[in-house]
Amino acid sequence: LLAQYDKVDSFGTVTNRRINADGHLEIESIDLGANTGLQYQFTDSNVINGQKYYYSVTAYDAQPYIASSELITIDGLTIPQPAGIPISLESSLLANIHSATPMMAPSSNLKKILIVPNPFYLTAFQTSSAFNKQIKFTKLPSNCSIKIFTVSGDLVKIIYHNVSSDNERPGFSPYDENDPEPLETSTESWDLTNHRGKLVASGMYIALIEAPGIGKTTVKFAVIQ
Repeated sequence: LLAQYDKVDSFGTVTNRRINADGHLEIESIDLGANTGLQYQFTDSNVINGQKYYYSVTAYDAQPYIASSELITIDGLTIPQPAGIPISLESSLLANIHSATPMMAPSSNLKKILIVPNPFYLTAFQTSSAFNKQIKFTKLPSNCSIKIFTVSGDLVKIIYHNVSSDNERPGFSPYDENDPEPLETSTESWDLTNHRGKLVASGMYIALIEAPGIGKTTVKFAVIQ
């Protein structure tokens, strides 16, 4: 739970009585909010660059404890039979869930470009997901090409980073396929395949990044399978 908003009113908690699986009476208090007042904006500032987050806004409500007219004796107390009706309700988390991936703004300083992780180790726990078989080029300008070479000069793959490229936005999210895409990003991913779609071998590689109107730079990195 990141934040909770509740209109200012006289409701702080409600008390519920229920009979548990062991046949004993349980009394619980349910918090209905701290009378924070209604707000229409929330800023999540505790995020990690490049990490996808999912957000959902839910509505909740409560009603007074409901009991039937029949009396029962339980745990030495004679009380009205609990009706078993939930007194606290909340809408589904999946009803309006959206995703967001925070990123740094595109940079025109090519010396700040990073490749992470470097070196890349394909460990046992990463083999279960194609998404884990990726390295990321970060702090990129908004428009550039990334040419990946072996140390012997063989061209492995060319990646074009621009508004219409993947831009670190995987297409397999189950919730955000209709969300608007950001216009520019500073991150691009490579799935470690060559231009034929084959997984590259272990070794040293050189990335040549060329940005129109800015210049070009090279970055070395290693892949260890």
